[in-house]
Amino acid sequence: MPEELAELARCANEAHKLAVESANKSLEHAIESGTALIAAKEQLAHGKWSLWLKKNFTASERTAQVYTQLARSNPQTSADSISDALEEIKRAERQAAGKGGRKPKVPVPLWEAAKKYAERLIDTGDETKITEFIRWFDQAFAPYR
Repeated sequence: MPEELAELARCANEAHKLAVESANKSLEHAIESGTALIAAKEQLAHGKWSLWLKKNFTASERTAQVYTQLARSNPQTSADSISDALEEIKRAERQAAGKGGRKPKVPVPLWEAAKKYAERLIDTGDETKITEFIRWFDQAFAPYR
């Protein structure tokens, strides 16, 4: 009987090791997918992302969002799994937002100015400037998300 228990312990530990390695690999693959999705999105014209994603990515748009979020935060995460990495990201966002995990409110004048500028850019049809504005907007309003 003790030999059987020793074998079961060895089997359980080996399976656990494989499970941990598999979780690590799934996080690596999710980050790799997210990196590719970010690169693809940067090459697309404004407003074309969702359609491209539906035609070319086999998972859901939400999965794409998760993967790109993981890819963007990858250098800052020490997590071993996708769920741990997402929890780590949420924790960091709560800390950045201050006590109670509340996000700051967007200053109305800043929001109105950005909105008017965006409307003018869209009217020009200058895709380069629109893309630059979207990148700026993402960075400027990141603390408010």
